[in-house]
Amino acid sequence: YASVQALAAGFNGAKSNKGDAAAVWLKANPVKTVMGEKAWDAKGDLKVSDYVVYQWDAAGKYKQLEKQK
Repeated sequence: YASVQALAAGFNGAKSNKGDAAAVWLKANPVKTVMGEKAWDAKGDLKVSDYVVYQWDAAGKYKQLEKQK
């Protein structure tokens, strides 16, 4: 649902139905969603990620993966 809210905000904000125009708008403007305010960097990645990823090894132990740069 939050994804659709972001897409709608992008298209409405850009006043266009073109994905490229919506992407430019989204990179410059935060969007209020059901999951809180979301904002994107110049690359199009979320500035704050709301989840983490874990990796399990063969022994069943897990660790949180570090954010890639």
